[in-house]
Amino acid sequence: MKNEIDYQDLIQEINLTESDFLKDLRYLLSHSNLAIKSLSEYYFELGEQFVESFFRNLVHDSIPLKQEFRKLPLGKYAEELLKFYFKNSNDWKLIKANQVVYENSKSVGEIDFLIQNTKDCRFTHLEFAIKFYLLSNNQFIGLNPKDQLEKKVSKLLHKQLPLFKNYKHQIAPELINHAVESKVLLKGAFFYPIHFFDLEQNNLNNGWWCPRLEMDTVISNRYLFEIVENKQDWIYPFKRKKIIEFDTCLVKLKQLLLKKREVMICRYSLKEALIQDRGFIVSDEWPNSV
Repeated sequence: MKNEIDYQDLIQEINLTESDFLKDLRYLLSHSNLAIKSLSEYYFELGEQFVESFFRNLVHDSIPLKQEFRKLPLGKYAEELLKFYFKNSNDWKLIKANQVVYENSKSVGEIDFLIQNTKDCRFTHLEFAIKFYLLSNNQFIGLNPKDQLEKKVSKLLHKQLPLFKNYKHQIAPELINHAVESKVLLKGAFFYPIHFFDLEQNNLNNGWWCPRLEMDTVISNRYLFEIVENKQDWIYPFKRKKIIEFDTCLVKLKQLLLKKREVMICRYSLKEALIQDRGFIVSDEWPNSV
């Protein structure tokens, strides 16, 4: 994809689509990989021309309803989006997906995707993840504090990426004499403390976060809001299904945070209701309690 994405244009284009499933898929495919230097040489780029060609040629009778996947966790739903893309793309052939690898009858991991480019016939073992990391005390931490960026990168480099090479005979014996690249598709966003978040530099690629006690700093009458309650909608939260004013938002957030550890919200401009940014309001105990 392009190095610089005009997210406002992309969002307006995506919202012309009726299907929520396709909205999520388009944003997932178009959104940049997380900017992590140690993974840059392993990053898999789908290619803008492939994505545009896919949506141009898609047979709409084949599009599933998002509600079919409503019981899946966020990560598994995102995998289903990618699986649909590879299965229905003229540019890719899906060979395997979610294949568990064993050693001495014990599971040692799972490869996410094994695909082939139908144009140049090259094979790729692809590891996929979608992550939302918050910057706290100079490290990026997941909403579940046990999920830390440093640990995830180490796992990708030292366990997940070598899986195919180490277990090629078991995974795809028919490809023993073929070259297979191992690559990573790591989507999601980084969220910065609200006091360090520069709205002027924001391109909607990332976002902000703040504890519940400070939510008055982000919930004000200068914006309109949308509360993103369904975690699957974190993939593409800008659907504009129910935009509310700040007083309504404040009341609802206080109710939600009594039973949730975190809530994502999107902020919109008052006049034109253009998306401004997104962020998480988290419990005051985060990240010191799970």
